[in-house]
Amino acid sequence: MNTTQNNSCLLNVTLFFAIITFLGAFGYGIASSMSDYAKLVIGVVAVTLSIVLPFTAIVIAILRRALPQTQTRVVDGQAANYRLAAPREVFLPRVSNMGQAVPYGYQPPANEFTVLKTSDATGQRIEIDERIFFRFLSCKTPSRAEWTGAKEGYTRAAAFCIEQGLATRLPNGGLQWCAEFVSEDTRLDWAQSITQ
Repeated sequence: MNTTQNNSCLLNVTLFFAIITFLGAFGYGIASSMSDYAKLVIGVVAVTLSIVLPFTAIVIAILRRALPQTQTRVVDGQAANYRLAAPREVFLPRVSNMGQAVPYGYQPPANEFTVLKTSDATGQRIEIDERIFFRFLSCKTPSRAEWTGAKEGYTRAAAFCIEQGLATRLPNGGLQWCAEFVSEDTRLDWAQSITQ
């Protein structure tokens, strides 16, 4: 039964006992042939019931309203009571990195690329990001016309390839792949072997 049905049943029981109390008091008045002690006992019971029963009904109704409410749903033709679930709360602490707020639990991707370094004949250091280097090695020819992107990336990649013997400079200032590295697959295989 739900809460409404409980309250209705409680009201019916209270009315029933109130009627019985009234009939008892009425019968007491009629039954004048009883002894004074019997009349006194019936009177006390009638008065007690007329006071206690309504008071008890009110207290029970108040207590039922204070209890957590349930909802009724029908499952396979039978009523099933269930309590509403409390909302789930999740607290996320504030996290900052160098003063900048970052999401809690976020792991930035690992810095997995490699910086390749070599030096030229004079000992000057040449550094290049492997991603740019692989792009350069994928060009059919090492000419500037085939390169897309920043000029500095092309300049570093070309210098690196010359110093590593992958490319040679032509008399007109251009570049060409060395005979052993004309094949793109050969160039990429070599580059992967040194970056893994």
